Amino acid sequence: MKPRLALVVRLLVVAVIVAGVAGFLVMRSQTHRLAAGEDAGQAATRTARATAPKMLSYTAGTLADQLKTNRKLLTTDYAPKYEAMVKSRVLPTATKFGVASTLTVVSTAVVSATPTRAVVLVFANQTTRTRAQPQGIAQGTRLQVTLQRHGGEWLVDDMRPV
Repeated sequence: MKPRLALVVRLLVVAVIVAGVAGFLVMRSQTHRLAAGEDAGQAATRTARATAPKMLSYTAGTLADQLKTNRKLLTTDYAPKYEAMVKSRVLPTATKFGVASTLTVVSTAVVSATPTRAVVLVFANQTTRTRAQPQGIAQGTRLQVTLQRHGGEWLVDDMRPV
């Protein structure tokens, strides 16, 4: 019986060691993923903070050119949607009323982030001026910006008011 008991004890020791190593590796992997998500969130936040004003600050005379410039900031899926919205809603109104809009980011917050996708809330102030109201109307706005990582760059995949 003693040799059999010794074998059982050895197997139990080996099982405990294997379980400990496996647990350590799982925790290490999760910690690495969390760190990668935090890094991604910070990088995506910087992009959202820089991109939102470029997309939402304009004058009637520069809006058409901005569409071309802003295209490189957007994913290939989102670019046509953004362009269609600007051409159908924003450009006609901006041209008709002489609209100039300025967006200033006040704060940001990460909603979720992985190494390839992030959702960021952008809190901003937007001032809209028209020919009829050159002093402008200021208002606070919140945007949910979804970003995708493509080729090492964060690109806007969606932007909507919340």
